[in-house]
Amino acid sequence: NLPKRMETEQRDVDGAVRAKIVKDPIGAVLGVMPWNYPLYQVIRFAAPALAGGNVCLMKHASNVPGCADLITQLFHKADFEEGIFTWLPVGSEMIEDIINDPVVQGVTLTGSEEAGRKVAEQTGAALKPSVLELGGIDPLIVLDDADIERAVDLAIAGRFDNTGQSCAASKRLIVDKSLAKGSISARCLARTCAMTCMTRSSAPSRQAPSLSAVVRFRIETVPGIRRPC
Repeated sequence: NLPKRMETEQRDVDGAVRAKIVKDPIGAVLGVMPWNYPLYQVIRFAAPALAGGNVCLMKHASNVPGCADLITQLFHKADFEEGIFTWLPVGSEMIEDIINDPVVQGVTLTGSEEAGRKVAEQTGAALKPSVLELGGIDPLIVLDDADIERAVDLAIAGRFDNTGQSCAASKRLIVDKSLAKGSISARCLARTCAMTCMTRSSAPSRQAPSLSAVVRFRIETVPGIRRPC
């Protein structure tokens, strides 16, 4: 259905002799991609951009170069011509220069609010369109008439989906006062403790998650932190 979707649409607009919507490619689109969904998110950016006749430039997160290389090779194996999809193995300090390059006609970013502000400022100054998907602190709100077991299931699933590395994860649990002293917190804690948590020192076949040295340092140095399990 793509060719039909890309057709020019004629519209009737009051006071206009002729009005139409023209869907043309804009050129090269820069995608600044995150580490938490290193393959899926790239496809989510690239597929519609390429389908619309554009070419893609990818600046991936610096801690997932293997994924960046893998997805680039997949495009090559799919017989995409050279230059249709290009990985730019550069640091974040180069993003502004890339945005200001006349070749780049649009930018999309998935990342932090801080990164989003910078890209919004840079694309605004360059008068180039941008699409930003930023992280947040999403709440799960439990009202007094809620199914507690269902709420606990949603809280656990929402917090630990993709090992908790999701921008839409339910990072806060807001509970009605009538339930605040009840069992919902205890149930969430018990379910969390029951989850298997391993490190890469476990057998590789267990597919255990790994913590970077930076993350381990942050966890171990948070004042007053304790292990509940």
